[in-house]
Amino acid sequence: MSKNKWQRLHERYHSKEDEGIIKYGKYFEENIFNYLTQEHNPEGEKNQPGKIIQEAKSTLGKLSRILDAFDFPVLSYEEIKEISSKPNGLRAYMQEYIDEILPVLLNDEHSGLNDRIIEAIGEENYHAILESPEVNGNSEEVAMQFVKASMLSYGQRVLDKIEDEHLKVEAFNSFLPSMENLAKDISLKGLADEKKKMDLVDLHKILLNFKALMNEATEQKINIPSSDVINSNLDTALYWLDPHNEDIVDLPVETKHNKATEQYDKAVKIFLDGAENALQTSPSKPQVNFFVRVVRFLTGNEQLLQSKDEKRYERQRTLISNLNDLKSKLENSEELEQEQPHEDSSFKP
Repeated sequence: MSKNKWQRLHERYHSKEDEGIIKYGKYFEENIFNYLTQEHNPEGEKNQPGKIIQEAKSTLGKLSRILDAFDFPVLSYEEIKEISSKPNGLRAYMQEYIDEILPVLLNDEHSGLNDRIIEAIGEENYHAILESPEVNGNSEEVAMQFVKASMLSYGQRVLDKIEDEHLKVEAFNSFLPSMENLAKDISLKGLADEKKKMDLVDLHKILLNFKALMNEATEQKINIPSSDVINSNLDTALYWLDPHNEDIVDLPVETKHNKATEQYDKAVKIFLDGAENALQTSPSKPQVNFFVRVVRFLTGNEQLLQSKDEKRYERQRTLISNLNDLKSKLENSEELEQEQPHEDSSFKP
Protein backbone atom coordinates (compact mmCIF):
# COMPACT_ATOMS: atom_id res chain seq x y z
CA MET A 1 0.00 0.00 0.00
CA SER A 2 1.32 3.48 -0.90
CA LYS A 3 2.41 6.02 1.71
CA ASN A 4 -0.43 8.34 0.65
CA LYS A 5 -3.05 5.66 1.21
CA TRP A 6 -1.59 4.83 4.60
CA GLN A 7 -1.79 8.55 5.45
CA ARG A 8 -5.45 8.74 4.40
CA LEU A 9 -6.30 5.75 6.57
CA HIS A 10 -4.40 7.29 9.50
CA GLU A 11 -6.34 10.52 9.13
CA ARG A 12 -9.61 8.63 9.02
CA TYR A 13 -8.81 6.80 12.24
CA HIS A 14 -8.35 10.12 14.06
CA SER A 15 -11.11 12.15 12.42
CA LYS A 16 -13.85 13.38 14.76
CA GLU A 17 -16.25 13.34 11.81
CA ASP A 18 -15.93 9.55 11.68
CA GLU A 19 -17.22 8.92 15.18
CA GLY A 20 -19.51 5.90 15.08
CA ILE A 21 -17.81 4.46 11.99
CA ILE A 22 -16.10 1.12 12.56
CA LYS A 23 -12.38 1.63 11.98
CA TYR A 24 -11.41 -1.89 10.99
CA GLY A 25 -7.79 -1.22 10.19
CA LYS A 26 -7.16 0.42 13.53
CA TYR A 27 -8.92 -2.37 15.44
CA PHE A 28 -6.96 -5.09 13.63
CA GLU A 29 -3.69 -3.19 14.15
CA GLU A 30 -4.32 -2.88 17.87
CA ASN A 31 -5.76 -6.33 18.61
CA ILE A 32 -4.95 -9.07 16.12
CA PHE A 33 -1.39 -9.70 17.28
CA ASN A 34 -2.47 -10.34 20.87
CA TYR A 35 -5.28 -12.52 19.55
CA LEU A 36 -2.92 -14.71 17.54
CA THR A 37 -0.57 -15.21 20.50
CA GLN A 38 -3.21 -16.00 23.13
CA GLU A 39 -3.06 -19.31 24.97
CA HIS A 40 -5.62 -21.98 24.18
CA ASN A 41 -8.71 -21.86 26.38
CA PRO A 42 -10.37 -25.30 26.74
CA GLU A 43 -13.67 -23.56 27.48
CA GLY A 44 -13.33 -21.00 24.70
CA GLU A 45 -14.59 -20.93 21.12
CA LYS A 46 -14.02 -23.90 18.84
CA ASN A 47 -11.58 -22.50 16.29
CA GLN A 48 -9.04 -20.75 18.51
CA PRO A 49 -5.88 -19.57 16.71
CA GLY A 50 -3.41 -21.93 18.41
CA LYS A 51 -5.47 -24.97 17.41
CA ILE A 52 -5.98 -23.72 13.84
CA ILE A 53 -2.26 -23.01 13.39
CA GLN A 54 -1.35 -26.56 14.40
CA GLU A 55 -3.99 -28.06 12.08
CA ALA A 56 -2.80 -25.87 9.19
CA LYS A 57 0.57 -27.64 9.22
CA SER A 58 -1.12 -30.58 7.52
CA THR A 59 -4.18 -28.88 5.97
CA LEU A 60 -3.65 -25.34 4.69
CA GLY A 61 -7.38 -24.66 4.28
CA LYS A 62 -7.78 -24.69 8.05
CA LEU A 63 -6.20 -21.23 8.10
CA SER A 64 -9.35 -19.80 6.50
CA ARG A 65 -10.89 -20.19 9.98
CA ILE A 66 -7.99 -18.46 11.79
CA LEU A 67 -10.16 -15.44 12.69
CA ASP A 68 -13.26 -17.34 13.80
CA ALA A 69 -12.63 -16.55 17.48
CA PHE A 70 -11.45 -12.97 16.84
CA ASP A 71 -14.16 -10.78 18.35
CA PHE A 72 -13.77 -7.79 16.04
CA PRO A 73 -16.54 -5.19 15.51
CA VAL A 74 -19.00 -5.70 12.65
CA LEU A 75 -22.17 -4.07 11.41
CA SER A 76 -25.52 -5.27 12.69
CA TYR A 77 -27.64 -7.39 10.36
CA GLU A 78 -30.11 -4.49 10.07
CA GLU A 79 -27.27 -2.25 8.83
CA ILE A 80 -26.14 -4.97 6.43
CA LYS A 81 -29.66 -5.21 4.98
CA GLU A 82 -29.78 -1.45 4.46
CA ILE A 83 -26.41 -1.47 2.69
CA SER A 84 -27.39 -4.50 0.60
CA SER A 85 -30.55 -2.75 -0.61
CA LYS A 86 -28.39 -0.41 -2.69
CA PRO A 87 -26.93 -1.55 -6.02
CA ASN A 88 -23.58 -3.20 -5.37
CA GLY A 89 -23.81 -1.87 -1.81
CA LEU A 90 -22.50 -4.88 0.10
CA ARG A 91 -19.56 -5.39 -2.25
CA ALA A 92 -18.59 -1.71 -2.05
CA TYR A 93 -18.70 -1.75 1.75
CA MET A 94 -16.67 -4.95 2.02
CA GLN A 95 -14.13 -3.55 -0.44
CA GLU A 96 -13.47 -0.72 2.01
CA TYR A 97 -13.23 -3.18 4.90
CA ILE A 98 -10.71 -5.36 3.05
CA ASP A 99 -8.68 -2.33 1.94
CA GLU A 100 -8.36 -1.22 5.57
CA ILE A 101 -7.13 -4.53 6.97
CA LEU A 102 -4.83 -5.73 4.17
CA PRO A 103 -1.93 -3.51 5.35
CA VAL A 104 -2.18 -5.21 8.73
CA LEU A 105 -2.27 -8.74 7.32
CA LEU A 106 0.14 -8.48 4.37
CA ASN A 107 3.61 -7.19 3.59
CA ASP A 108 4.13 -4.07 1.46
CA GLU A 109 4.42 -6.12 -1.75
CA HIS A 110 1.21 -8.06 -1.04
CA SER A 111 3.21 -11.22 -1.67
CA GLY A 112 2.96 -12.75 1.78
CA LEU A 113 2.06 -12.18 5.41
CA ASN A 114 3.15 -9.13 7.35
CA ASP A 115 6.26 -9.87 9.44
CA ARG A 116 4.34 -9.06 12.62
CA ILE A 117 1.67 -11.64 11.73
CA ILE A 118 4.40 -14.24 11.14
CA GLU A 119 5.96 -13.33 14.48
CA ALA A 120 2.56 -13.63 16.19
CA ILE A 121 1.83 -17.13 14.87
CA GLY A 122 5.44 -18.13 15.50
CA GLU A 123 8.35 -18.36 13.05
CA GLU A 124 8.61 -22.11 13.57
CA ASN A 125 4.88 -22.64 13.03
CA TYR A 126 4.88 -20.42 9.94
CA HIS A 127 7.77 -22.28 8.30
CA ALA A 128 6.19 -25.64 9.13
CA ILE A 129 3.07 -24.52 7.25
CA LEU A 130 5.09 -22.95 4.42
CA GLU A 131 7.26 -26.03 3.91
CA SER A 132 4.44 -28.56 4.03
CA PRO A 133 3.97 -30.61 0.83
CA GLU A 134 0.63 -28.92 0.17
CA VAL A 135 2.07 -25.38 0.26
CA ASN A 136 5.56 -26.15 -1.10
CA GLY A 137 7.01 -22.78 -0.17
CA ASN A 138 4.26 -20.62 -1.68
CA SER A 139 3.97 -17.70 0.75
CA GLU A 140 1.10 -16.19 -1.25
CA GLU A 141 -1.04 -19.27 -0.61
CA VAL A 142 -0.55 -18.93 3.14
CA ALA A 143 -1.34 -15.21 3.05
CA MET A 144 -4.42 -15.86 0.95
CA GLN A 145 -5.94 -18.00 3.69
CA PHE A 146 -5.74 -15.07 6.11
CA VAL A 147 -7.42 -12.79 3.57
CA LYS A 148 -10.21 -15.31 3.01
CA ALA A 149 -10.58 -15.66 6.76
CA SER A 150 -11.18 -11.93 7.11
CA MET A 151 -14.26 -12.19 4.87
CA LEU A 152 -15.65 -15.48 6.14
CA SER A 153 -15.29 -14.50 9.78
CA TYR A 154 -17.00 -11.17 9.17
CA GLY A 155 -20.09 -12.98 7.97
CA GLN A 156 -20.06 -15.33 10.94
CA ARG A 157 -19.67 -12.43 13.40
CA VAL A 158 -22.75 -10.72 11.96
CA LEU A 159 -24.71 -13.96 12.25
CA ASP A 160 -23.59 -14.52 15.84
CA LYS A 161 -24.88 -11.08 16.86
CA ILE A 162 -28.44 -11.81 15.70
CA GLU A 163 -30.71 -12.79 18.58
CA ASP A 164 -34.00 -13.17 16.70
CA GLU A 165 -34.17 -16.74 15.33
CA HIS A 166 -36.26 -15.74 12.30
CA LEU A 167 -33.70 -13.12 11.31
CA LYS A 168 -30.88 -15.58 11.94
CA VAL A 169 -32.42 -18.03 9.48
CA GLU A 170 -32.93 -15.21 6.98
CA ALA A 171 -29.31 -14.10 7.32
CA PHE A 172 -28.05 -17.67 6.99
CA ASN A 173 -29.96 -18.11 3.72
CA SER A 174 -29.21 -14.70 2.21
CA PHE A 175 -26.32 -12.81 3.80
CA LEU A 176 -23.86 -15.67 4.42
CA PRO A 177 -24.05 -16.98 0.82
CA SER A 178 -23.42 -13.42 -0.40
CA MET A 179 -20.32 -13.21 1.78
CA GLU A 180 -19.11 -16.59 0.57
CA ASN A 181 -19.47 -15.42 -3.02
CA LEU A 182 -17.58 -12.22 -2.25
CA ALA A 183 -14.82 -14.34 -0.73
CA LYS A 184 -14.41 -16.05 -4.10
CA ASP A 185 -13.47 -12.70 -5.65
CA ILE A 186 -10.80 -11.82 -3.09
CA SER A 187 -7.12 -11.75 -3.97
CA LEU A 188 -4.04 -10.40 -2.21
CA LYS A 189 -4.77 -7.11 -3.97
CA GLY A 190 -8.24 -6.81 -2.47
CA LEU A 191 -11.82 -7.47 -3.52
CA ALA A 192 -12.35 -7.45 -7.27
CA ASP A 193 -15.14 -5.54 -8.97
CA GLU A 194 -18.33 -7.46 -9.59
CA LYS A 195 -18.46 -9.71 -12.63
CA LYS A 196 -21.44 -9.43 -14.91
CA LYS A 197 -24.00 -12.09 -14.06
CA MET A 198 -26.59 -13.83 -16.17
CA ASP A 199 -30.05 -12.44 -15.39
CA LEU A 200 -32.63 -14.63 -13.67
CA VAL A 201 -34.77 -15.07 -16.79
CA ASP A 202 -31.87 -16.49 -18.83
CA LEU A 203 -30.72 -18.66 -15.94
CA HIS A 204 -34.24 -20.03 -15.50
CA LYS A 205 -34.42 -20.84 -19.22
CA ILE A 206 -31.10 -22.72 -19.11
CA LEU A 207 -32.23 -24.75 -16.11
CA LEU A 208 -35.49 -25.70 -17.81
CA ASN A 209 -33.65 -26.74 -20.98
CA PHE A 210 -31.16 -28.86 -19.04
CA LYS A 211 -34.05 -30.44 -17.14
CA ALA A 212 -35.83 -31.18 -20.43
CA LEU A 213 -32.72 -32.94 -21.74
CA MET A 214 -32.54 -35.08 -18.62
CA ASN A 215 -36.23 -35.97 -18.91
CA GLU A 216 -35.68 -36.95 -22.54
CA ALA A 217 -32.86 -39.29 -21.52
CA THR A 218 -35.17 -40.94 -19.00
CA GLU A 219 -37.94 -41.39 -21.57
CA GLN A 220 -35.52 -42.91 -24.09
CA LYS A 221 -33.97 -45.13 -21.41
CA ILE A 222 -30.51 -43.66 -21.95
CA ASN A 223 -28.32 -44.39 -18.95
CA ILE A 224 -26.96 -41.16 -17.47
CA PRO A 225 -24.66 -41.72 -14.47
CA SER A 226 -26.01 -40.13 -11.27
CA SER A 227 -29.10 -38.88 -13.09
CA ASP A 228 -31.11 -38.77 -9.85
CA VAL A 229 -28.56 -36.48 -8.22
CA ILE A 230 -28.37 -34.25 -11.31
CA ASN A 231 -32.15 -33.91 -11.41
CA SER A 232 -32.24 -33.16 -7.70
CA ASN A 233 -29.72 -30.33 -8.15
CA LEU A 234 -31.69 -28.91 -11.07
CA ASP A 235 -34.94 -29.08 -9.09
CA THR A 236 -33.31 -27.26 -6.18
CA ALA A 237 -31.97 -24.59 -8.55
CA LEU A 238 -35.47 -24.08 -9.97
CA TYR A 239 -36.81 -23.86 -6.41
CA TRP A 240 -34.70 -20.74 -5.88
CA LEU A 241 -36.06 -19.10 -9.04
CA ASP A 242 -39.75 -19.96 -8.62
CA PRO A 243 -41.64 -16.62 -8.55
CA HIS A 244 -44.52 -18.33 -6.70
CA ASN A 245 -42.31 -19.72 -3.96
CA GLU A 246 -43.45 -17.94 -0.79
CA ASP A 247 -40.39 -19.18 1.11
CA ILE A 248 -38.05 -16.98 -0.91
CA VAL A 249 -40.23 -14.08 -2.00
CA ASP A 250 -38.54 -11.62 0.39
CA LEU A 251 -34.96 -12.70 -0.32
CA PRO A 252 -32.65 -10.46 -2.38
CA VAL A 253 -32.36 -11.24 -6.08
CA GLU A 254 -28.62 -11.80 -5.62
CA THR A 255 -29.28 -14.54 -3.08
CA LYS A 256 -31.70 -16.34 -5.40
CA HIS A 257 -29.22 -16.06 -8.26
CA ASN A 258 -26.31 -17.36 -6.19
CA LYS A 259 -28.28 -20.28 -4.76
CA ALA A 260 -29.60 -21.33 -8.18
CA THR A 261 -26.19 -20.98 -9.82
CA GLU A 262 -24.56 -23.07 -7.10
CA GLN A 263 -26.97 -25.96 -7.72
CA TYR A 264 -26.67 -25.64 -11.50
CA ASP A 265 -22.86 -25.81 -11.28
CA LYS A 266 -23.13 -28.93 -9.13
CA ALA A 267 -25.44 -30.57 -11.69
CA VAL A 268 -23.05 -29.73 -14.53
CA LYS A 269 -20.01 -31.07 -12.69
CA ILE A 270 -21.74 -34.34 -11.76
CA PHE A 271 -22.90 -34.79 -15.36
CA LEU A 272 -19.41 -34.14 -16.74
CA ASP A 273 -17.77 -36.54 -14.27
CA GLY A 274 -20.28 -39.27 -15.10
CA ALA A 275 -20.04 -38.76 -18.84
CA GLU A 276 -16.25 -38.83 -18.78
CA ASN A 277 -16.22 -42.08 -16.80
CA ALA A 278 -18.80 -43.66 -19.12
CA LEU A 279 -16.80 -42.70 -22.21
CA GLN A 280 -13.71 -44.41 -20.82
CA THR A 281 -15.52 -47.77 -21.04
CA SER A 282 -17.79 -49.00 -23.82
CA PRO A 283 -20.68 -46.54 -24.07
CA SER A 284 -23.67 -47.24 -26.25
CA LYS A 285 -24.18 -45.14 -29.34
CA PRO A 286 -27.30 -43.45 -27.87
CA GLN A 287 -25.23 -42.54 -24.81
CA VAL A 288 -22.48 -40.93 -26.89
CA ASN A 289 -24.99 -39.04 -29.01
CA PHE A 290 -26.75 -37.76 -25.91
CA PHE A 291 -23.48 -36.65 -24.31
CA VAL A 292 -22.69 -34.73 -27.50
CA ARG A 293 -26.06 -32.96 -27.32
CA VAL A 294 -25.52 -31.93 -23.71
CA VAL A 295 -21.99 -30.68 -24.38
CA ARG A 296 -23.32 -28.59 -27.27
CA PHE A 297 -26.01 -27.24 -24.96
CA LEU A 298 -23.54 -26.40 -22.18
CA THR A 299 -21.10 -24.68 -24.54
CA GLY A 300 -23.74 -23.03 -26.70
CA ASN A 301 -21.90 -24.44 -29.74
CA GLU A 302 -24.22 -26.39 -32.02
CA GLN A 303 -21.36 -27.01 -34.49
CA LEU A 304 -19.30 -28.88 -31.91
CA LEU A 305 -18.30 -32.41 -33.01
CA GLN A 306 -19.74 -31.96 -36.51
CA SER A 307 -16.56 -32.55 -38.54
CA LYS A 308 -16.26 -35.61 -40.76
CA ASP A 309 -13.90 -37.41 -38.38
CA GLU A 310 -15.90 -36.49 -35.30
CA LYS A 311 -19.11 -37.94 -36.73
CA ARG A 312 -17.67 -41.42 -36.40
CA TYR A 313 -18.70 -43.50 -33.42
CA GLU A 314 -15.14 -43.28 -32.02
CA ARG A 315 -15.59 -39.53 -31.52
CA GLN A 316 -15.84 -40.16 -27.77
CA ARG A 317 -12.12 -39.39 -27.56
CA THR A 318 -12.77 -35.90 -28.86
CA LEU A 319 -15.78 -35.67 -26.59
CA ILE A 320 -13.67 -36.60 -23.55
CA SER A 321 -11.35 -33.72 -24.42
CA ASN A 322 -14.29 -31.33 -24.59
CA LEU A 323 -15.65 -32.65 -21.29
CA ASN A 324 -12.29 -32.12 -19.63
CA ASP A 325 -12.14 -28.57 -20.98
CA LEU A 326 -15.60 -27.85 -19.57
CA LYS A 327 -14.67 -29.32 -16.20
CA SER A 328 -11.51 -27.22 -16.08
CA LYS A 329 -13.45 -24.02 -16.75
CA LEU A 330 -16.01 -24.92 -14.10
CA GLU A 331 -13.33 -25.68 -11.51
CA ASN A 332 -11.48 -22.45 -12.27
CA SER A 333 -14.66 -20.50 -11.54
CA GLU A 334 -14.92 -22.19 -8.14
CA GLU A 335 -11.42 -21.63 -6.75
CA LEU A 336 -12.68 -21.21 -3.19
CA GLU A 337 -13.89 -24.38 -1.53
CA GLN A 338 -14.61 -23.42 2.02
CA GLU A 339 -16.30 -24.96 4.97
CA GLN A 340 -19.76 -23.78 6.00
CA PRO A 341 -19.50 -21.62 9.14
CA HIS A 342 -21.82 -23.94 11.04
CA GLU A 343 -23.31 -27.28 10.08
CA ASP A 344 -26.93 -26.47 10.89
CA SER A 345 -29.37 -28.21 8.61
CA SER A 346 -32.30 -26.34 10.11
CA PHE A 347 -31.20 -23.26 8.19
CA LYS A 348 -31.33 -25.02 4.82
CA PRO A 349 -34.38 -25.37 2.58
